[in-house]
Amino acid sequence: MSNRSSLRRKEPVLLSVYGQPEHLAIKVTDTGYGIPKEDLSKIFDRFYRVNRPGKEIKGTGLDWRSCTRSWWPTRRIEVESELNKGTTFTVFLL
Repeated sequence: MSNRSSLRRKEPVLLSVYGQPEHLAIKVTDTGYGIPKEDLSKIFDRFYRVNRPGKEIKGTGLDWRSCTRSWWPTRRIEVESELNKGTTFTVFLL
């Protein structure tokens, strides 16, 4: 999240945590650039970067799959995104 704060205007990031009998979920929502639908299936590829002509952001990309495997026992990750409105990642933990 510290990386995210340097990428865009200082808009809030909403962090929600909720529990169910079968899992714990962490939801992170921002109001950033969003991810194009054609790129959603690729964002879990190692160090994939969305091509943003005129909005280039320095860095190597975040390898979500490797991060979550090494840090938490994840059950699944869901992503919802709309261009120019933002993205929500929901990580379901065992």
